[in-house]
Amino acid sequence: MRRRAGMSVKLAAAAAMLCGGLVLAIAQGCESETTVYTKRGIFEGMPGVQRGGIDPLQPVEAPNPQMDAEAELAALQTVNPDGSVTLKSPMMRHAIYHLRTQLLAEDGKLLAEQVLSKMTAERFARDGKTVYDAAEELRAQRADVLKFLSRMPNAENTPNVLVTKEGPKLFKLALVNTSAREMKFTEVFIVLEGDQWKVVWVR
Repeated sequence: MRRRAGMSVKLAAAAAMLCGGLVLAIAQGCESETTVYTKRGIFEGMPGVQRGGIDPLQPVEAPNPQMDAEAELAALQTVNPDGSVTLKSPMMRHAIYHLRTQLLAEDGKLLAEQVLSKMTAERFARDGKTVYDAAEELRAQRADVLKFLSRMPNAENTPNVLVTKEGPKLFKLALVNTSAREMKFTEVFIVLEGDQWKVVWVR
């Protein structure tokens, strides 16, 4: 009996040491990832970062969030008497919503004229191109752009999206950590023009 008891004690001690080693290994493996940020031009590769959880447009909580979401989306598009459409984007996420829907549209007219920014048009004009060319470049890569946007379904309010201020009215929404792995695009730049948010570019 004493011999069995002694063996049990030794086995328990060995098991405790093994568990301790496993816990240590798991803890080391679960250490937070280090994300390295580099400052590049918005259009670089195609086309003073101020860090911080910038969220100037936090939505107000409502008793019926689903109903409010539907009403919000309905208010983002107005059909004018002449049949033309006016897109509205008073919040960051609205610009991202319009980018997604217009990439799926039959043509790039609204994407060029109402979703993309003046900054985009000016940049392409320096190369002898138009904002319509910019829209077509995005549409040519829409599978990858849409895959990127699918990982930020609530834009600036999506977990694993870091919002940084790049200029007085220019912001960058970037996927971080595991969300950014194996993605062609991980960043989208948006700018406030008047009271409307516009898309500058994806990178």
